[in-house]
Amino acid sequence: MTKQLPVSGQSRGSILFAPEGWRFIIPTAALMLVAWFFGWAYVSTPLFILLVFMLNFFRDHEREIQQGDNLFICPADGKVIRAVQMEAGHQRVDIFMKGVQA
Repeated sequence: MTKQLPVSGQSRGSILFAPEGWRFIIPTAALMLVAWFFGWAYVSTPLFILLVFMLNFFRDHEREIQQGDNLFICPADGKVIRAVQMEAGHQRVDIFMKGVQA
């Protein structure tokens, strides 16, 4: 089975989260469930909040990528706040990252 790259514009399957996030999500969920099982609300509540944050952070939603010449593909979801020409012909693009409304 070949791995699909995100910029390919093709579906990556039914998993909605980036594979790199599972090593953080699973232990946090397990600890939260154990704390909840023992009734430790002061431990399970912050773990639940952390788990929700991680699920949001590592989500891997579908993006439509335009095709064509002379296009730039943005490496992050956000707003371009500055684009300047640097020395030696390099370009610098600053992006203010923000959440994506699906």
